[in-house]
Amino acid sequence: MEYTLTKTSIRTCPVTWSSTSDTSIYVLWDPCLIEWSLRWLWCFGGVPSVGVDVEADELGLVFPSSEEEWRGVAKEFECLWQFPNCVGAIDGKHIQIKKPRNSGSYYYNYKGNFSVVLMAIANAKYEFIMVHCGTNGRVSDGGVLSETKFYEKLINKKLCMPDPTEPHATNVMLPYTFVGDQAFPLTENLMKPYPDKNLTREQKMFNYRLSRARRVSENAFGIMASRFRIFHTIISINFKVVFYRKIVAVYS
Repeated sequence: MEYTLTKTSIRTCPVTWSSTSDTSIYVLWDPCLIEWSLRWLWCFGGVPSVGVDVEADELGLVFPSSEEEWRGVAKEFECLWQFPNCVGAIDGKHIQIKKPRNSGSYYYNYKGNFSVVLMAIANAKYEFIMVHCGTNGRVSDGGVLSETKFYEKLINKKLCMPDPTEPHATNVMLPYTFVGDQAFPLTENLMKPYPDKNLTREQKMFNYRLSRARRVSENAFGIMASRFRIFHTIISINFKVVFYRKIVAVYS
């Protein structure tokens, strides 16, 4: 637990606990003890080679499953961030890892380090409602999203989202949408900013409002990293995907 909450080395934790180094490793690797202590460090072996979708009920996350629930999320976004019909902010975070053996450049990302990607959707209150983790750091955020079951359901309109509505004080029917940055594809239910070239005043205002709503996911990652200091380090233990999922669950 101390290892995840602080930047403490796994080898220095035993000093704090008055135990041996072998004991601390054992505590981290024993799934029973881990499940007993907040259920977030379930780790045994191997950095994942592919991303894994996480079911909301598995982590206690609240992923909307009805039109009424989606409307509730959208109402909070409009009240807090003045972006109508928004049902979630999508973003990805690179989790730095020590280069796995015999992996070549598989996990090497554009930032010049090795990582796996934690993709998530946050609601207006910085709470995660969807998590996908484990894709190698070479893949773009848009590429990671395209691998998820969530995106498949979004494209095939199987998320039980409401039909387009006319926001207050407008005469235009708008679909319910998620928001993301330029790395994501533009679809009917996924909005991203206009490219920053020769924008009209209206387009600049749209980008500003979308950016405010989109930053919710960035801020959610920031809050999580401030609570779990391990995200400010290079993780050198071969945690399984479940490790990241459990921390997200505890944060949320």
